Amino acid sequence: MAKRSGRAVEEDLQLVDNWQQGGFSFTNDGITVTGRPGVDDYRAACVRVGRRRNVASWHAGDLMVYGEARGDWNDTRDQAVEGMNISPDRRMAICRLVEAFPPDSALAEGSPTLRGFMHLLTFSHHEAVLIVDDIDTRLEWLQKAVEQGWTVAELREQLRPSLDGMGGGDPPEPKTVKCPECGAVFKPEKDA
Repeated sequence: MAKRSGRAVEEDLQLVDNWQQGGFSFTNDGITVTGRPGVDDYRAACVRVGRRRNVASWHAGDLMVYGEARGDWNDTRDQAVEGMNISPDRRMAICRLVEAFPPDSALAEGSPTLRGFMHLLTFSHHEAVLIVDDIDTRLEWLQKAVEQGWTVAELREQLRPSLDGMGGGDPPEPKTVKCPECGAVFKPEKDA
């Protein structure tokens, strides 16, 4: 990685915003805890950190895809991407995902959004559905994952039996339903 000037590092640190969640103050060099924050503040802070990390993955992918499209940059592009500290294999996987779920600005006018779940599910959830060829079916799977509160492992487990040899398959009917308000889990009634 290229050596960076003190000014460049200082500018980077200014880009990281300071924020607070309950008794947790987040700064460029870590967190400060004030008082004795409760579990709700702790949970909210963890979720917020996870969302910021998730969005950063999408940003990294968008940058890498743009850089790949700039054939005139070649070695300069590769050196710049090294600054992200992402392995070449992981860079390829991220680019594949971002190309499969382009930002709305890259879609034709009137096209449905393909990143509608990026703030509700992790980057890894989106990676899991790449084994499905059809984009509409991918989006259905992501919707099911939101509705059911599936982890990435649970989503992968649900995907496994429904895939046919062509990488398709419809999402299964849920075995249980989780109430988004109270968290109660119950089996849906069968239609008579």
